[in-house]
Formats: sequence, structure tokens, C-alpha cells
Amino acid sequence: MRNSTSIPFILIVLLSVFFVKPSSGQYLKPELPVSIGFPDLLRQVETVKLKSPDVSILLQEDSSSESNSDPYRMGVSLPVRIDCSMDGTWQDVPGGKLWILKIHSQGAMGLGLYFNKFQLQEGCTVYVFDSAATQVLGAFTNKSNPTGGFYASGIIPGSELVFECFRPITAVMPDIIIDEVLYVYRSSGIPKVNASIKDFGGSGACEVNINCNEGQNWQDEKHGVVRILVKVGGAAFWCSGSLVNNTRNDYTPYILTADHCAHNAGAPVVYASPADLAKWLFYFNFESKDCSNPLQKPTLYSSVGAVKIASGSLVSGSDFFLAMLNQDIPGNYMPFYNGWDRSGTATTGGVCIHHPQGDIKKISTYDTTLISSQWNTTAGTHWGVYWHATTSGNGITEGGSSGSPLFDLTGHIVGSLTGGNSSCSNLLVPDYFGKFFYSWDRNGSGDSTQLRPWLDPVNTGAMVLPGTYNNDQVVADFSADIVTILLGGNVNFSDQSLRSPTSWAWSFEGADPTTSSKQSPEGIRYSKLGSYDVKLIVRNDHSSDTIIRKNYIRVLPAIYPNPSHGIVSILSGKENAEGNPILVYNDMGKLVYKTTWPFNTGNVFSFDLSLLAGNIFFVSFSTPKGITTSKILLLPKH
Repeated sequence: MRNSTSIPFILIVLLSVFFVKPSSGQYLKPELPVSIGFPDLLRQVETVKLKSPDVSILLQEDSSSESNSDPYRMGVSLPVRIDCSMDGTWQDVPGGKLWILKIHSQGAMGLGLYFNKFQLQEGCTVYVFDSAATQVLGAFTNKSNPTGGFYASGIIPGSELVFECFRPITAVMPDIIIDEVLYVYRSSGIPKVNASIKDFGGSGACEVNINCNEGQNWQDEKHGVVRILVKVGGAAFWCSGSLVNNTRNDYTPYILTADHCAHNAGAPVVYASPADLAKWLFYFNFESKDCSNPLQKPTLYSSVGAVKIASGSLVSGSDFFLAMLNQDIPGNYMPFYNGWDRSGTATTGGVCIHHPQGDIKKISTYDTTLISSQWNTTAGTHWGVYWHATTSGNGITEGGSSGSPLFDLTGHIVGSLTGGNSSCSNLLVPDYFGKFFYSWDRNGSGDSTQLRPWLDPVNTGAMVLPGTYNNDQVVADFSADIVTILLGGNVNFSDQSLRSPTSWAWSFEGADPTTSSKQSPEGIRYSKLGSYDVKLIVRNDHSSDTIIRKNYIRVLPAIYPNPSHGIVSILSGKENAEGNPILVYNDMGKLVYKTTWPFNTGNVFSFDLSLLAGNIFFVSFSTPKGITTSKILLLPKH
């Protein structure tokens, strides 16, 4: 919420690549959709054309409703019923069957899919992408199957998307029904088809990235803050929130955000239904690597769906909403369950960590004493806070920041953002956070209106609870001493998993051996050209985790491509060839080209032989192990 009379302008941002990290802990990196290999099928695919809403009427409604405290609507849902078992055509492709459908709605800035059924068997994959496959959501697999069937895909820019489902010959028909298509008609966070318009970076220029110097002391707390893609009826918008710890320290995935994020403020009031909540998307670690704004959007780590636990009204209370995620949070998300202070003491100094406009994670700083205040008629429900300038900027809050946690200097949550009038052009006005103290047990007498029954389930009476990582949750990770290798070369793998795993199960596609149970296997040999996956499953006494790195090991000849039109690359494997001469001879043994392997280029070096096009040549270079000579055919120029 951005002012005392209106719910915030919360914008939905394009999800250009959707990373699924399901409850099993398997991390899947996106690949190209199967249909990209069958362009004829894509050209012939059926298109479902949906009638576009009258945007002029929608904008008139928005102008009226926002003056009456309704949220910022950026899109409307178009009701459909698309059943992959009844609609469209399954095409035979190698290894299985492929179902493809295009969905088009004229004038849309973006389209997204909501499902009321989403069940896949093992081996099935689903992708959602634009016609050029430049924006891809997926792969969704059976590990993505939600409890209850409700699901959401995210958003594809433009007025058309492609939905694809592949099933192996041995798999039964997927149970997939699309019941709504989100039509995005306005939002600064959604790019037009023009690829130069980024789908993130929409927050104000004064905002401070979480990994600037201002965030150095908040590296634990940031791992608990999430951005939330909220669905309420036919509308979608951004909010922020935080994981919160409870006195059992049992890592229940509670998310604390703002109550106004879960309903509109108009008449009649529409609340997020259980089905809506099952389609909320929660994003972890959406942040820059350092203080600068990245050129490309960071990796998305997501969780789909939640249930409501308790709430406190914005009208008469502290505007809190406590939800519980439907999925366990995978270990490699490094989730931090933030601590809290319910004492109600007005602290001096702290921060807010948030996702303004759905942008990457930001941090805003205050150094004055919190002011006891209110949002509506009930006194003492909120903290008023004034932000101050820091080295990297002057962080404030914006639409999309709603629900974000306010921390004291010891890292405890003391409030959740309702709103205010601060902006990059209005730095000296306060923002207002619903007091954790008030949310604890003062919004009502029932469990559904208090935090206390859920965050102190064993009745300890604790005033303050520290935050924590799940120290029992193993996190799979590994590295290799080399990832681009010569044909027949060996790779040594190093386990870098966290939280003391006790067993390891490696799978090496295309290698010898193909499996290993050693902690850090060495001498894994690759004797076939290509790119190969590596998979690691680790376990301890409490949990397991899986990581798959797609196309992680690339096996190449000493010189490639061969034949070539001029640009060639040479590979020295694990040996250092830097500083050594590279010699090119014609088929008569005459030296026709000479250069030197540059320093600091690694084991791959590329150079141009286009002036020699049209014959066979021999390329020679030396390493400490000897001289490597390879024959290459240089084709005439195009």
C-alpha cells in the first residue's frame, strides 16, 4: 500500500525463465522445449484465440476504483477450459507423443496460465514459451505436481504463447486443465515484445540493492525475504513477505506478509480464495550478485501455492497475513526463518528488505526511533518510520514492497509494511508497518486473528526469538576441475554439499563409469563427443537433496568446428598451452600461419583462418605433455 487511502500500485513482472525447485529438492535447469526440434509441427499447431477485454473500459474502472482504495490492477483473467486429454492433437515424435497449443489474445502485453489440474507422470515435461522461444518457462515435470492440482506458470510477454506437453511412450495421459489465461494490459514491469525493455529493474533509482555495503550485515535475514506473485480473483500483483521462525524451531514454512495483499479494498470486498492461494508464486533469492544492477534477470527459485493461517484486518488492525507454503523449501534456496520481537518496544535503527515493483531485492535503512502510530482509526497498530540516505542511495518503499519485514538492529522482525507516501522524489515522509506486537494477539481473540498460536505453539511466552537456518537440511552442490575437455579426457569431481551429508550418489551421463558412491570421484572418463549432464544426490540422517547440472561437461576434439569457414577453436584439455606457439601448415608441410596462445585465456583459444580457406591444413600446438597436431578442412567463404 502506497498511501493512506489506496492499496499500493503493485506491478506484475515478466518471468522470463521459470526455475522449478519442487518439494523433493530436485533443481532443474531449463532446456529448450521439445517442439523446437520440430518446426513443421510448430507451424501447423492449432491456435486458440481469446477475445480481448476492452482495455479502455478497464482503465476507466481502474481510475475510479483506485480512488476508492482498490489495488493496482495490471491484468484480468480470461476464463477458458483447455484439457490436454480432449483438446488439440497428440503428435508422434521420437520417444513419445507431443501436444502443442498456441494461445493468442490481441493487444496483450503478456499472457499467463492458471491451472485447476496439473498432474504429470515421470518422464513428462511441460513448457510455456513465446513463438520465438526467447522466453521459456519450464521444464515442469512430475516433481512439480502440486497438492490439489492448482498451479500457475508465470507470464510470457506479448499477445501469444505456446504451451507444450511431452509424454514418453510408457507414460499415461497427463491430467492438465487450463482454467484461466491472465491478460496483462498494463504494467511497467512487463516488457513489450521489444527485447531491449527489461522485465525487471522497474524500481526507483534511489533504491539500494541488498548486496551493497548496506546489506553486508543482513546476509542471513535476506534469505528469508521473498517476493510474492499474488492472485486475488481475476487480478494479479506483487507483494513482499518473509519466512518466520516459531518456538518449536521446526522450520514450518510460514510466510508473513500484509493482509491487504490478499484482498481488494473496494465494494464488494473480494478475498483470495483457497484456489487463488494455491496459485500464488513465492520467489527466493531474487537479487543482484553485488551492488550494481544486473543486465540479465537473476535465476528464479520458486515455490507454488500456500494456505491461509491467520490474518489481521487493515481496517481496524495491524494488516498482517500469515500463510504456509504448500511445499517444503529446497535446501539450496538457503531459506532463513527470520526471528521476531513482540515486545512492542520502539527500537532505534534497522532496515526493511523488500521487492519494490517486483524488482530485485532492495534494502532501506532507518536510524531514528520508531513512532507509534496507526493506519486507520485504531491507535497503536503501526510503526511510523523515516528512511535516511546511505552510501549507495536512499532506500524507500514502493508498490510491491507491501508485506515486507521491518527489522530492528538485532535482526528481529518488528513490523510488516502496510504503506506510506515515500518515494525517490518524496524522501522525507514516513511509511507505516503493522506492529508485530499488535499482530501477536491484539487483532482478535481467535487463533485465526493472531500470530501467537502459530509462532509460539508450545506457549513459551518468549518475547524475542532468533532466526535460524534449517541446520539439518542437507544441500547438494559440487564442482569439477574442468568442464570443457578433450575427447577421452578425465574429470575430477569435488563434493561441495552443505550440512554434513553421509552418502553420495553420482550419475555421469556419457561417462565411464556412469555412477559413483564416492564423496569426490576422480578420473571420470568421457570418450564420446557431446554435452553431458551430471547429477548428485546427497543424504544425511534428516534429509536428502538432488542437483542436476544440464550439459555440464562438454567433450570436444582438439580442434573444432571441423570443417570450418575460418574461425577455429583449439582445446588443450587440462594442460597449459599459454605462451606456446600455434603453427598452421598446408598439406605440403609449409608453415602458412603462426600465432601464440595468449595468457589468461584458459584451455580454449579461438582464432581466424579465413584467409586460408579452401584446403586442408594441419594445426599444431604444444603443452608440457607434448605436441598436438590436428587436420582441419577450411571451407571457402560463404
